[in-house]
Amino acid sequence: LHLNNGGSSYSVNATKATHGPSWRMIVHLAPETEAYGIYPGGQSGNPGSKYYDDCIDSWSKGDYYTLLVLKKNDFGNEHVKWKMTFVKN
Repeated sequence: LHLNNGGSSYSVNATKATHGPSWRMIVHLAPETEAYGIYPGGQSGNPGSKYYDDCIDSWSKGDYYTLLVLKKNDFGNEHVKWKMTFVKN
């Protein structure tokens, strides 16, 4: 698979013939944190998943998705599905 995404071994997008960066993320550390990111290997990162290459075109174009940034006790957010609590025995 050949991807035209620019970059060289001396740039931020340091691509080579057989490998390059995967996860990309931009974070604006303001009072309300904003974050954007993309990963070409799908949500799970599992190469066996049928969704593994869902984001490859967006990744290659340099697109980003808005990331959910939660505060410590932000469990009321509609995107939070589970809460895991660890207790020391």
